[in-house]
Order: sequence, then C-alpha cells, then structure tokens
Amino acid sequence: MLDSYSLRRSRRLLPFLLSFLIAFPLRAQQPEKLVESIEIRVINVDVMVTDAKGNIVTGLTKDDFILYENRTPQAITNFYEERAVTSTPASRPASPAEDVDAIVEPRTRRVIFFIDNSSIHPFGRNQILVGLEEFAAKTLRSGDEIMVVTWGPGLKVELPFTTNVAAIAPALKRVAAQNTGAASLVNQRRETERRIQNEVDMISVLGVQDCYAAALTHTRFYSEQVRNQVRSMVTALNGVISSLAGQDGKKAVIFSGQALPMYPGIEMFQHTDEAFAPYFGTRGPTSRTEAISRGEGALQESITRTANANGVTFYVVNSRGGQDESETPAERSVPRSDEVRFLEFSNSATSLMKIADSTGGVAVLQPSDYAATFEGIARDFDSYYSLGYRSSSPEAGERDIRVVAKNPAYKVRSRQGLVVQTNEAEIADRVIGNLYREATSSDIILQVSTGRVQKQRRGRFKVPVEVRIPTSAFTLIPQGAELAGGFTVFIGVADQNGNVSEVTHKSQQLRIPAADEKTLRGKHVTFVMDAILRGGENTVSVAVVDDLSRAIGFARASVAAR
Repeated sequence: MLDSYSLRRSRRLLPFLLSFLIAFPLRAQQPEKLVESIEIRVINVDVMVTDAKGNIVTGLTKDDFILYENRTPQAITNFYEERAVTSTPASRPASPAEDVDAIVEPRTRRVIFFIDNSSIHPFGRNQILVGLEEFAAKTLRSGDEIMVVTWGPGLKVELPFTTNVAAIAPALKRVAAQNTGAASLVNQRRETERRIQNEVDMISVLGVQDCYAAALTHTRFYSEQVRNQVRSMVTALNGVISSLAGQDGKKAVIFSGQALPMYPGIEMFQHTDEAFAPYFGTRGPTSRTEAISRGEGALQESITRTANANGVTFYVVNSRGGQDESETPAERSVPRSDEVRFLEFSNSATSLMKIADSTGGVAVLQPSDYAATFEGIARDFDSYYSLGYRSSSPEAGERDIRVVAKNPAYKVRSRQGLVVQTNEAEIADRVIGNLYREATSSDIILQVSTGRVQKQRRGRFKVPVEVRIPTSAFTLIPQGAELAGGFTVFIGVADQNGNVSEVTHKSQQLRIPAADEKTLRGKHVTFVMDAILRGGENTVSVAVVDDLSRAIGFARASVAAR
C-alpha cells in the first residue's frame, strides 16, 4: 500500500498509456462479475514472550494466549513455535503431545538491512555495520534471505536478496567505505542558524518584526528541505518493505538512520523563537506551532501500514541518537539550547519508536553495546510463537491487535495492528516488491520486452513496453455459445532514485466462440503499453492475474531512458 504522499509524488512518473493488441479473434467488453467468490483468510501474528527476568519463555500452547482484534477475543486456529536451543522453558511444562505439535521445521527468515546514509554519522554507522555482520553470521541459517540497501539520498541495492551468507560481509564493507550525508546535514543546519543570527544582528536597523519575518523565511526553507528529503526516503523505504509482500516466514527490516522527523524542522523554529524571544517582551514568538500544524505523521503511519499489511517487523538500531557527532563545541558559531537539541533528537526518535512498537519490533536509539543489541534482535528470530486466527470481519481495513498471556507473570510483545488489504492492494504491493526482487512464485509465464526510447518534453521519455500472455493462462467458463473469462494487468515503475509510481491496473473480460477454443490454445495475448518515464535507469514491473483462477504472473524489464 502506498501512502498518500507516494501517490502524489508518483505523478512525476506519468500514467501509462495503455493500448491493447489482441493476437487472436476474441470479443472484449466491459468487465462484469462472472462468479462470486468468498475468501477466508488466516491471519498470523508473531509473538515474543518473556518472564519477569527477561528470559524467553518456551513450551506454551495456544491455550496460554488470548488474542484480541478490535478488542474482541478471537479463536486461535493455527499455532507454531520457533524455539532456540538455549531458550528457557516455561514454568509449566507442556505435555509431550503439545511439545511435538508446537515445534515444526523452522521457518525461513527474510531480513532487509536498510542504512540511511543521508543522516547517520560514518563512525556510528560503521559500528552498526560490524554488529550487522556478526548478527548475520551467527543468526542466519541455510535458506534464509538477506538484502542490503542504502539511502544516499537515492536508493541503492548493495546486495540483492541472497541466501549466500558469505556475500553479506563484503557488501557491508562496501557500505562502510562510503561517505554519508551527516556532515552535509550539519552544514545545512549551521548555514540556516547563521542566517537567522544575521537577522537578529539587523534588528536595530530594520526592526524586530521585519527581521523576525526574514528569519522565518530561512527557517521555512530549511524545514521544506528536510521535509522533501524525508518524503523521498519514506517512499523508497515503503517500496523496499513491499519487496517482502507475498513471501512467507519471518520477515523484518533492520533500519539504521537518524532522520525521520514527525515535524520537519521543528527544532529550527524553536531556535528562531529563542533567538528573538528577548526582543518580544513577556510574550515571546511561537512559530514552533507552525511546524506542529504541518507535521508529517502520515509518513510514519504509512511505514507502519506497509509493514503491518505485509507481516514485516521493524527494528531500529542507531548510534548515539541526538548527539551531534559532526562538530565539536568550538565549531558551534551559533549556540544551540538544550531544548533545541532535545527536539531534534525526540522528533525522529518518537517516530522510529512508534513504528517499531506498532509492528512488534524494538527501537534501540542509544546503544552502549552493539553486540548485545543485535543479540536481542537475534532472540526474536530464534524464539517466538505464531498465532493464527480467522478474522471475524472479512472486509479490508486496519485492525487493532492485542495479545496477552493468561499467566500475568509473562510479558508479551507483538504487532499492535494489522492491515487486511483488498486483493488489488495485495497485488499492487507485490508489483512494487517485484521492482526490488524478482518474484519467486509465478503461475503465468510472461514475456516482457521494450522498444526504442523516445525523448519527450521536460526531460521525460516514452518507451513502448510489450507484454505477451499465453492463452493457456486463462480460465474460461461456458456462457451459451461462448466461453467467458477475464484478466487484470497491473503495472508499476521505479526510477534509479527509488521513486515509485502509483500501481495502475486494468481489467479486461474475454469472450470467444466455444468452437474456437482448441485453435486459440498455444497462442498469446499481446499488450503494448507506452510508458512515460523519467531520465536514467528505470524498472518496469508487470503482473497479470486471471480473474477466475486467481493465477498470477510477474515480470519486469529494465529501461535506460536517455
């Protein structure tokens, strides 16, 4: 699911112009519902349980839990336990039968390391990378998948999903050799503070109100810079999370970065107010409320929704959160108050902690021991319960989730919400995911090719995209003297900087004379689409769904628009 900002931003990648070339004689008409279908979904919630001393509790059964959806108890129909060898058994041992049923073959783990190089200081980042390398070496096992992604700004997949644990260390070392944008952010902030101070120095000449208005102009410009940077990263992060859509097993994102503010630039508004407060008398300026009124809580919520829609747990590991590692006190030409510094830290820390809590993860923002921090995350991968239930509400939407242990001595941690998506939204997430990793399961074999790139106005490019679909993929049912069926095509695009277009889709009903069925089998339906792209490297992702069988196929193509 794309957040509202992503949809607005996606208009930079203009909508597809779809034209359909049918490779055999069939009759197309407006879609109509051929059959009624009812889908019963089993929703799984991963749960971590500890005792009063923080030890992992194992050996519990489904009867030891109560699961609430929107405050209503749900019957637990599926139960699974992942147990580490070194975990501490529960005080009430399970019966032998329960023990055998609870422990089955370990599930695959899929982990994304997302490093925000635009905000984190290289020294702290490299300490985190060492911890990540040890985590991967000690925790991952055969069959587990890992991906390493950096944001620079601009998205770069340093290591595509792989089960080769040996490839992780070289990828992390490449990241460690890269510069980060932390110094640039500090310089950007320093320059704004300097300009604000210049306005303060001109008060005796121009007056308080004019100088304050000028200072607010600098502050707003700074705030918008931060806002745009964060929006771009969140769009890319949501796309990366969606790469886990449709995958089974334990799924997680380990995020390292220090800039996801709820109120972009609020600390600069506070700094401006403090600088002018002595000139306003007893009632000082309150521009900080402007930053609050233009908060970006929707961005944080979009990450939570995307993760909860796809069963992804979010972990945050940062370095010395809030401390400015890029300057010494002697370099601070303009003093910053403790309140300004606290706002800068808490503005992002609050968002990151809320995302982690809401998805059942953990946020560690000022770790004193990185090894212990990653050992704690490893425990979540090695020892947990998965509770499955059939929702009492089949409609799509957001649900509040709460899991408690009947034994009050046990502490339970799980995701606090989930998003039940429509079929279209689920497929759209998988289309986005296919931009970052080639789909591992595909019922329909699609062939995708691109034609000559043509330059358009304003730096845009047009390229024809051809999709060939085998007629054998379509399920057709008799309707009089005809056979009827239908299919839906989904399309999305990502550019080299991680900007993702809105996923668009078009449904098409098919009708053919029943006598022609044998003749048509073995042929193809061909779609030709004119895609309007931005300059640079682009990836086009396509999915085709048969409307009756729900069989689905994925394909993608790379396009260099120059």
